[in-house]
Amino acid sequence: MSQIRSTQIFDQAKNSSLDAILTALTIGEGVNSLTFPDGTILRWGAIGSFASIGANTIATETFAFPTAFPVQCDFFHALLTPATSTDFYGITSLVNKAKNQVQFTVKNGATAQAITSGVWIAVGR
Repeated sequence: MSQIRSTQIFDQAKNSSLDAILTALTIGEGVNSLTFPDGTILRWGAIGSFASIGANTIATETFAFPTAFPVQCDFFHALLTPATSTDFYGITSLVNKAKNQVQFTVKNGATAQAITSGVWIAVGR
């Protein structure tokens, strides 16, 4: 049986050995963060509480990322936990996204209530 060593494989176009190519494919990790080889960063975590939102109203909330993205935030979403009632619509639109924070609108149902917690995910560079 023949064996091939990683040093025998070479990409002429990239002037790279197989070992260098595989090293470049490694995903960097941090606390609640993954950085992909192309520079895309995936981050996630718990979201804290927000003040009371009136019955049948929409509020604009701001969430600051624990660590800012180096360039920009491209995508954000969160699932929020209402304090009192499940008559709650959640996030209805993304108002603004920046490398260090996002603003979004939250629609509440028939009962005035606060947001107690939630989870978020964001993608950026």
